Amino acid sequence: MLDISTDNSMKKQLVNQINSKKQVILQQNKRLTYLKQHAATQGRLQEQKWLLLEENIVEKYDSPGRPFHALKNPELYDQLHTCIEFGLADNQ
Repeated sequence: MLDISTDNSMKKQLVNQINSKKQVILQQNKRLTYLKQHAATQGRLQEQKWLLLEENIVEKYDSPGRPFHALKNPELYDQLHTCIEFGLADNQ
């Protein structure tokens, strides 16, 4: 259409639309690349966590923030199990 149009204003409008669509495509390709890389990274991290879990390795986080409650109280799961197993939850 660009080659067959004779009106200069129409040619400019078509060129502007083509350029804007190209920009949108470039932005979407960048976003898609980012999302693919992010998904691959998350997959690698999940595999590492599964391997550590299979080897019974518990990582302790020394970074600031809220640590996982089971890290603060390692006997938490045992206490919950005994509470449920022996019916101590009914007494409390």
